[in-house]
Formats: sequence, C-alpha cells, structure tokens
Amino acid sequence: MTLDRIRALSRWAVWLLLALILFASLSSIETRPHLWMAGANLERFSGFFAITAAFGLAYPRRLGWLALGLICLAIGLEVAQTLVSSRHGRPHDAAIKIAGVVIAAAIVAAGNKIEEKWLRPSR
Repeated sequence: MTLDRIRALSRWAVWLLLALILFASLSSIETRPHLWMAGANLERFSGFFAITAAFGLAYPRRLGWLALGLICLAIGLEVAQTLVSSRHGRPHDAAIKIAGVVIAAAIVAAGNKIEEKWLRPSR
C-alpha cells in the first residue's frame, strides 16, 4: 500500500474516529461504548492517540495545529460532560486525553521526518 493510499484512508478514519469520540464522550454512561477489558483511562488515551495519529497521517503539514485543536477538543469535551446528567468532566480525564494527543503527535512527527529525509526520492 502506498503512502498516498494510507493518507487517503486516514482522511476517512479521522472523521469516523471523531464521530465515535464525540458519541462516547457525550452519550450517557449507560450507552457509552466500552473497549473490552480496558479501563476508562486506556480508552481515553487510545481514542485520542488514534485520532491524532490518523490526523497526522492524513494531514501531515498541519500536525501542530491539529494537535492543538485536539487538545482543545479534549478540554471542551470534559467541560461538555458536566452538562450530561450521568457524566462528569474531570481535569484528570482531560490530562489522559491530552497525553494521547502529545505522544501520538510526537511519534507521527518523527515518522514524517523520517519519511521526508530518507524515504522520499531526491529531486
């Protein structure tokens, strides 16, 4: 699979992941999807890690802005959870989500540098 194909698939994955994260974050606790045998912190981290990685693959030149936007989203979703009667927004939860964003962004940025420096043909 070529890098262009991976980027195209990532563009679709980004929007699906965003919809899933919004639903999982704002639905009632009873209807919220759960990963099997995973704790809530792992779910928070992996969701934001996955969407950051997908965004980074789909739009590599905008990774910094996208990461900043996802950090704002993480904070905003925790604030919005205070409006859902069966949910609660906590700074700890936002920190776990932000850690997922930062770690994924660092990995994707490193991968982009490797791709740019060593894998692209010289022109």
